[in-house]
Amino acid sequence: YFHLFDLPVHFMAGTRDVLIPPQNIHIYNELINAAAPGTSSVAEFDMGHLDFTLALDDGPITHVLHQITTPLPARFARLDRHTPTPVDARVPSAEAAKKYPFLFSYSKLDDALAGLDAMAK
Repeated sequence: YFHLFDLPVHFMAGTRDVLIPPQNIHIYNELINAAAPGTSSVAEFDMGHLDFTLALDDGPITHVLHQITTPLPARFARLDRHTPTPVDARVPSAEAAKKYPFLFSYSKLDDALAGLDAMAK
């Protein structure tokens, strides 16, 4: 079924994860890319399984937020059916987190999002 993947898939692997070892993530990544080249990618972090939820490292949340704010490649353009918000009208990430705290459960959110806000400028 991997040949049916027609949207980007971004995996995150923890090098110290014993529940889902990074080797398993790389196997899935290779299978997806063999069937649908360029569809899948992997980012590794020096973390265990629960560290992605409970740790104070801002790397994973910054990575996720970067991925969801990065424009889709041209071949996925049909998935991006909305009109992008102009840069000057966007709400800074840290401000959005304060406005919608239920969307963010990360203990160092302001630190994690500060880097994204700086990148947007």
